[in-house]
Amino acid sequence: MIDKDILLSKSVPSFKSKEAIVITFNNVPYYDKRNILFRFQVVIATDYKNTYTIFNYDRIDNPGYGNIGYAEPDGEVSCTPYKSFNLNGNTLSTSSNVGKPGKFVFLLTNCTNDREFIPYGQSYGDRFANEGDSSSTCFSSFSKRFPLFSTANRSQVCINSNGFITVDNSNTDTRASLTSYYSVLVPFNYDLKSYGRDILYRSTTQQNILSMIDKDILLSKSVPSFKSKEAIVITFNNVPYYDKRNILFRFQVVMATDYKNTYTIFNYDRIDNPGYGNIGYAEPDGEVSCTPYKSFNLNGNTLTTSSNVGKPGKFVFLLTNCTNDKEFIPYGQSYGDSFANEGDSSSTCFSSFSKRFPLFSTTNRSQVCISSNGYITVDQSVTDTKASLTSYYSVLVPFNFDMKSRGKDILYRSTTDQNTLMLIDRNIGLLHSQKNTTSSFKSKEAIIVTFNNVPYYNNRNMIFRYQVVIATDYKNTYSPAAIQDHPYN
Repeated sequence: MIDKDILLSKSVPSFKSKEAIVITFNNVPYYDKRNILFRFQVVIATDYKNTYTIFNYDRIDNPGYGNIGYAEPDGEVSCTPYKSFNLNGNTLSTSSNVGKPGKFVFLLTNCTNDREFIPYGQSYGDRFANEGDSSSTCFSSFSKRFPLFSTANRSQVCINSNGFITVDNSNTDTRASLTSYYSVLVPFNYDLKSYGRDILYRSTTQQNILSMIDKDILLSKSVPSFKSKEAIVITFNNVPYYDKRNILFRFQVVMATDYKNTYTIFNYDRIDNPGYGNIGYAEPDGEVSCTPYKSFNLNGNTLTTSSNVGKPGKFVFLLTNCTNDKEFIPYGQSYGDSFANEGDSSSTCFSSFSKRFPLFSTTNRSQVCISSNGYITVDQSVTDTKASLTSYYSVLVPFNFDMKSRGKDILYRSTTDQNTLMLIDRNIGLLHSQKNTTSSFKSKEAIIVTFNNVPYYNNRNMIFRYQVVIATDYKNTYSPAAIQDHPYN
């Protein structure tokens, strides 16, 4: 009898149940009015592979709360763990999805989902993040070989309940910034509140899981081949807005690496508000020679319906091995960089270079000074907002505007490292190739100054990122500059 009902559904070609649960509400009254009655039956039947449910409605004297559906919120399956059936409480006994008034048939297992998540839940080794508003949860259960995002040997990954992920730094801000001092991945960001079992995370080396992840990554036409060796899976499973629990957000972030490149997968299933619109990632410490931050320019209103790999709600991005026509010379503390002073119109001087260095045509200089407003002076500390090319001091002006350093966004060093000098010489060689001449220049020393997302003095959303290199062979001095991402470039 049950199978006959299930086979009324045109989407079920065949089914033979082996076990069933039958629950009958037989004229159960409203809590304080016994003449308002409800009579309906629920059947759950399985062949031990798939499970169907049958709803039979006979008498419904009130439309109820309108929340008819099902849920598996612990996320033990790789498909949508909840579903609203969108049934109208006023017409339950007269409507149907199988042609018989008052009868409905739904498949509860083997669900298909174009935005299929990587399997998650405690049975897969997931842990729950901390509950709270703007809470942070850090973990270190991943290999030191894992590039996050372009840099290995990271100490921890931290999950902010507001939707974003930081590296090495715990952060409890409501809103993430792509131009801050910390490394961050922002799949989505809004003011969310975790209730303790709705954010799950793990690192994994399980081959069956990695194969599923690779399948998603290879959906990208820009990826010819990839075989991950380790992955981090973080799932926001119906996390609510901080003061409205019916505004929900369900999405998943996967970071996978072969220990050379790292990809991220964003899976979006339910986004009830477009959020802050700051989806992207950043590595502001500048440990790599590629763009240290990137906005993915995703529209929060269409996250579940758009895609860059042809499957609605799914996006794949490469986080490492990035290419950049305006490639910077590698910089950051791991390369020996120091940070310039913070402040508006501040100046930082240093003398860690050879007296043989011609700056610009004159040797035996005593110091180089960096203005937070974008220019460089020699032997003279200058705090003017605007540099002058007709002043009493020697000055190099790659760019100049009223900027304010936040303390870790202007970096500098002098270097005689051969690998770095070779990169600089290659850049200088580009100048000669454009002029159809050959270059025999071989630098022996260089000064590198990087303005890494320095903001306008009273508008932190107006950002300037560029690099100045001064290189010499102790006879000639060149200055190849790389300029990227400022409003006037």
